[in-house]
Amino acid sequence: MEVTKANIGGRVIAIKAAIALKGQVDWLISLLHDMHSQGSALSDGQRLQLGFSVLTARQGMDGEISLWEPDFDRNPFEDLREGVNVTMALLAQQTGFVRRARAQPTGISFQDKIVLTRGALQAGSIYLERSAPDPGKQDSGWFIGLRGNDSCEELEAIFAFQLLHQRPTLLAVLALPPGFMVFVEGEEIVGVANERNEPVNMYLAPDAAGLS
Repeated sequence: MEVTKANIGGRVIAIKAAIALKGQVDWLISLLHDMHSQGSALSDGQRLQLGFSVLTARQGMDGEISLWEPDFDRNPFEDLREGVNVTMALLAQQTGFVRRARAQPTGISFQDKIVLTRGALQAGSIYLERSAPDPGKQDSGWFIGLRGNDSCEELEAIFAFQLLHQRPTLLAVLALPPGFMVFVEGEEIVGVANERNEPVNMYLAPDAAGLS
């Protein structure tokens, strides 16, 4: 882990992240410069939605502002941890996957719910299908079911962030738009179909590294 500091509008912003995420941190600094130039400077307690995650600015006694992400190992609705590791790794994964699928991203938050057939996350052969999300109800639009036989099965719902510990491979696809389907065997994504039910030819094994 290293801390990158940048002077943005006369204030020092400190961003803690893994060295491997330097490119993503540089992009984030550029974004913060753009925000400042448009009159939106970071202040203590300010929250910044960044893809799947939400970053919170915290000002120290020395006036320096650091960025904190939800603590996905505890209670991400209430607990924070300093740094942007998971936030930036997921943003890179999800935007990269959507780009390879030649689609336009549709937002999803770690707080959104995913409906699934009970036991699907422990099954080897599954599919994901996205319908139109309903942000007002924290509904991501995603459904995860069993391939082959998924009739008359009991349903349950989880928060999207729970995939970090239960099936992290699936996180990369969550920014795909409504109408897309994803087919999974074990920990490998073996197929993607677009909203016209056409197979998408793409590299289908996104790396889940960098999410701890």
